[in-house]
Amino acid sequence: MVNRIQPVPERLESCGLHPKVSPRAGSSGVPSLPLDLSDWVDKCTLLVRIEDEVLRLDWSNPLVVEHLNRHPDYQPKTLLSLLCLGYSIQVFSSQEIQSRCHSHPEFALLCDGQVPFAQELTRFRRQNRTLITEVLARVFKKVWQSERGVVIASDSWEREILDIAAARLDIARHMDACD
Repeated sequence: MVNRIQPVPERLESCGLHPKVSPRAGSSGVPSLPLDLSDWVDKCTLLVRIEDEVLRLDWSNPLVVEHLNRHPDYQPKTLLSLLCLGYSIQVFSSQEIQSRCHSHPEFALLCDGQVPFAQELTRFRRQNRTLITEVLARVFKKVWQSERGVVIASDSWEREILDIAAARLDIARHMDACD
């Protein structure tokens, strides 16, 4: 498995992912995002935004490096990216995310041939809720800003975006409890 995530436009196109034109929404006071962000942005753009935010994290932290050296098969970037993609496009069940790794090019691209078990995704979500919420919020903020043309600067907007991200993790938790 590739240990780093770098989107390559040719790989996106070879997987059948092509940009689409999304409608521009009018500006309003409170953030409101569709459950499926691919209604606003194409999946190529969404993948790039997710991967950019995952790569912005501090992967050089000595504790992280030590853990990854002791567990070379552990792929937190992949798990984080898969969960963020799923939660961004209204796929909340870990089993469904695992299944899509076999059937949907955008998921297959992220796991690079090594599909995680649903239990791994569930465990990663439980252990890294704050991290996933933060990355999702950053992605949502960028999508909101690009689609609405509004810069989110106030604390109340930031809090609302974090709440939207946290709500998606709650949905995933409930979906996994039903599996």
